[in-house]
Amino acid sequence: MGLFNKILVGVDGSASSLHALRQILRFSHGEKIPSIAASVVPPYEGDLRLVGVQDIKAVLRQPCEKALEITNREANKEGLSIQTVCLEGKPHEELLDFALENGCDLIVLGTRGESFEKYLLGSVTARVIGYSLVDVLVIPFGATIGWQNILCPVDGSAGSGKAAHRAIQIAETYGATLKILSATNLPIESYADAQKLMESMVKEAGEYVQEIQTQAAQKGIKALGIVREGDASEAILSLARTDKVELIAIGSHGKSGLKRLLMGSVAERVVGNAPCPVLVVKN
Repeated sequence: MGLFNKILVGVDGSASSLHALRQILRFSHGEKIPSIAASVVPPYEGDLRLVGVQDIKAVLRQPCEKALEITNREANKEGLSIQTVCLEGKPHEELLDFALENGCDLIVLGTRGESFEKYLLGSVTARVIGYSLVDVLVIPFGATIGWQNILCPVDGSAGSGKAAHRAIQIAETYGATLKILSATNLPIESYADAQKLMESMVKEAGEYVQEIQTQAAQKGIKALGIVREGDASEAILSLARTDKVELIAIGSHGKSGLKRLLMGSVAERVVGNAPCPVLVVKN
């Protein structure tokens, strides 16, 4: 059995969603994983009949049907076929409900690429990540799916532990290179005892990284452990760019992430600025 059993791709006709679709078509075909492309008609509470529109539902469905028409055209170009569905309601709710009801264990969304962070807050992408019970793969525009060079940031939280477990699974499946990164950053109120506290934090980070390396070694995977001082999101993004990382596997919430938020600040910055696909591990 592979990593995923069924994939749901959200499409809206935009260039970024079509790019994600192409990536998933090739991946799912190669791995023989069934995939479904879904577009969503958002709810409309007004009355378009007041301005002469009689068949309201048909008008509202037009963008959805257009997106799925383009989806089928893209699949045909690859010599493939894909199941398509037009849903009605709030986009994030419909995608999540459909995934749950149809046994999809991976949701894929495209984004417009690096510097997407300022658009992320409150977006469909953020809501899907925040409320999803299954993993979410976010593919920036122009990025390609690769499983050979994986970066997994960890901080000792339950969320990062799940991400590390998934990263090890992927590395084992594809024979990938795995990097385990932990970044330590002093809170401002601790600057008075900076040196002693930083030494303690670095030691703790190193021990946790070593723990993940040991778990990887038990699966026959040699994982490179990296501990850096400084902002976690900056360390993750910098390493992803300089080492040409193909996939970042990250938990939605870290040690200090407030669970009431859709995702933690580090995950949000990484998803919004990553140069490569980001797998937000949820299950």
